[in-house]
Amino acid sequence: MNNHDHFTVLWTGDGSPSLRGATEPMHHLGGAYSETQYIYGEALRHLVTWNQSSEWRVLVVGLGLGYIELLAMAEALKNNKTLFLLTYEIEQGLVDLFLSWLKDETESLVYDRMLEFFNQEYPNFNVKKELLRAYLEGRWEIHGALNKNSLPTVKYQALMFDAFSGKSTPDLWSEEFLHEFLEKTADPSFCVFSTYACTGVLKRTLNSLGFQVQKRVGFQGKRHSTLGIKRGTE
Repeated sequence: MNNHDHFTVLWTGDGSPSLRGATEPMHHLGGAYSETQYIYGEALRHLVTWNQSSEWRVLVVGLGLGYIELLAMAEALKNNKTLFLLTYEIEQGLVDLFLSWLKDETESLVYDRMLEFFNQEYPNFNVKKELLRAYLEGRWEIHGALNKNSLPTVKYQALMFDAFSGKSTPDLWSEEFLHEFLEKTADPSFCVFSTYACTGVLKRTLNSLGFQVQKRVGFQGKRHSTLGIKRGTE
């Protein structure tokens, strides 16, 4: 990651890497991979129960190191689903580095160590190769900053909201934006929303749009996280 001096590589408690930005780390220091599985893996696995389609449509806010994207692909492959993925990431440098690694154009101890965790848990699937395939086939799109003008027109069955905190990105956590984001992106037949955060504004907004909110214990001593599930009839 030496091309991005404003990020510092952190090695977390489970041995997986993370990054620290100017104001905060991307993951709990107890374990980046473990936290990703706890917060977002649990949400993705709800798709197995409630979504009978052969396709999964997943939206991720915040690429970071690409943990959620690799996890979404791993779970889709495990469940024999075709993955359609949309990622928002404001730091183009992170996008370029991750894609370069996927294409084997860049060697990276950080990404290679990440991949070891997925290879251990999903040994029958080449998640790196399949994520690159999705990108090359246009099933994985990567956009820049998320805001009210960049919201997609396609609906998604899983919303993985991994933006930096409200202190760093207050606009993304406002009630007005969250309402518009959820209204425009959530599949009306089924949608699961997950984030590491738990705020009154977030819970009120999810409830107002028909999500059943589960306040989960935070990862390794963090404050509560949020899981919201919406089941419709369409």
